[in-house]
Amino acid sequence: MIKRENSAVFGGLCILIVITISIAACTSSDSGTNNPVNASTQPIPTSIVQISKITEPATTTVQVVQPIDTDNQTQILIQQSEEPVSITINSARKQLGLGKWGVVYTEPVQGNVYLVLNISMKNNDAPEGFVFTNSSLAVWNLDRGTVTNRPFRLRQSLRKYLENPFTLPATVKQYDAINGQILFEVNDSEHYRVDLVDDNKNIIASRPVSFDNLFTTDNPLGITIHSATLLPEFNSSMPHPVSPMGGRFFLILNVTIKNNGIKEGFVFDFTSTIIEDPTSGYYLSHSFNNVENMTKNLEKPILLPITIGQNKSVTGQILFSMPVSEEYRLNLIDTNKTIIASRIVNAG
Repeated sequence: MIKRENSAVFGGLCILIVITISIAACTSSDSGTNNPVNASTQPIPTSIVQISKITEPATTTVQVVQPIDTDNQTQILIQQSEEPVSITINSARKQLGLGKWGVVYTEPVQGNVYLVLNISMKNNDAPEGFVFTNSSLAVWNLDRGTVTNRPFRLRQSLRKYLENPFTLPATVKQYDAINGQILFEVNDSEHYRVDLVDDNKNIIASRPVSFDNLFTTDNPLGITIHSATLLPEFNSSMPHPVSPMGGRFFLILNVTIKNNGIKEGFVFDFTSTIIEDPTSGYYLSHSFNNVENMTKNLEKPILLPITIGQNKSVTGQILFSMPVSEEYRLNLIDTNKTIIASRIVNAG
């Protein structure tokens, strides 16, 4: 009897041990089970896409880490890195000619201007260096949607009429910078964009050139447009009215021109103003303010030539003959054919 009882007790203990081991196995976590895991304590996997070709203008190269959904939690990481090569537009001006009459001189085709850019270029992170060539910059005319992808080729005799022209090609070593001027012949506009591109024409840096009605950084000359009037003819010349030719109208601008910073005075004559119709592209390189038969029909013409002293101004009317348009662009130029002020004229 004693042996049977001991056997029964021993058998019961064995069964209890087996049950305990089974329960422990069921409640432990295993890598093959589908038991929920606290996502906040687990590393979130990431999938990184490097943008190698930028098709839109950007001032930074952007590395995007795609969002990954884990337990309904989305993590978005955006990391910006510095441009490998950067550019800075230090100043910009527009000229209608370069050189000296009778010696060596060049001018753009009608309706175009020379865009002179003073730029700095820095190699931030290109270990092999960046080779700056004639095809490294592209200038976009944002108003017309046109692009000029090569600078104007300057003859050696014309280079001296720029203060610090680049000599290309030029290699910019890592962490080095260069500065100089480069000239493009472009359609006249107030808004440009300069793109720096690599050998594969990928944009690696982009900068705006926005003049906002002012074509120099020094603001030497100010223009105020008080009114604009279009007339088909001058009836005051009766019995023989005067009419423009070619279906054009007389455009009379009532303006104030102020000399803000030209110490020697601004010599204002009939070739100091250029008017353009952006719609038709019609272009007139002078006013009629030197023609007495024309100015006698104006109430208060500015009689030319006249010298406007520094900090002085003149107010009066300027006369042109233009196609009818709702908008014109008026440019003032100095004796070096540099556009030193500009205004959009609303005549609609």
